[in-house]
Amino acid sequence: MSSNQHNTSSDENSDATELSRLLAELTPPKYPESWECCGNDCGDACVYSVYNREKAAYDQEVKNLKSLFGQE
Repeated sequence: MSSNQHNTSSDENSDATELSRLLAELTPPKYPESWECCGNDCGDACVYSVYNREKAAYDQEVKNLKSLFGQE
């Protein structure tokens, strides 16, 4: 293996480690328990609406991180 191939492999391992570390720092939103919903159609304030927005933001952040590291 040439030194250039070794460096590329080492860089890829380093990137994968860094990506794993960054992904581990993200906290996915917790799906609401049924008792958390009052059943009054709260619109944007509904616990399920809040969860859906937080989940979409979390998923986008994961996608962005993977894209930065070339793992789309």
